[in-house]
Amino acid sequence: MKKFLKCELGQSVVEFALVFPILLLMFLPAMEYYRYIRTKMLLNTAASESLATLTSGQGESDIRATMNRTFSDKLDVNNIRIDFLNSGDIDEPYTYYVYSSDRSASGVAFSDQFEARPSRYVKNKVSVQLSYTMRPITLFGEKFLGNTFTVRSKVFERDVYVKGN
Repeated sequence: MKKFLKCELGQSVVEFALVFPILLLMFLPAMEYYRYIRTKMLLNTAASESLATLTSGQGESDIRATMNRTFSDKLDVNNIRIDFLNSGDIDEPYTYYVYSSDRSASGVAFSDQFEARPSRYVKNKVSVQLSYTMRPITLFGEKFLGNTFTVRSKVFERDVYVKGN
């Protein structure tokens, strides 16, 4: 009997069985957090890239085409919702700024050395925010986040050419 009590063959299995649930509690929430942060970064990049290639007004089709071309391997593009905020209602004349050597006195701020000039171009300000609905992949994520949760990008703005020459 003493020989059986001194045997330590199953000790590592018992220790692993005790430590494994604690390891799961530590790593599973981190995995859900990683998925959230990764998706948020992808949405921010997608919104920025899409606005950079936007050519006219409220072109949801332009934005979707850019996202399909660039992000279809990373996100389900059909599951992305595009929200236009404060966009396309007012046509504003475009003003450009030209450096003026007449204003370049010492002590004057660099930004004050430019003069505004009107142009014949008209622009609209387009603001876009992307939203993506995800499902948690762990029981812990489902318990704390629900069946689905929404990830939103920052709001990105861009002036878009409307008309003029």
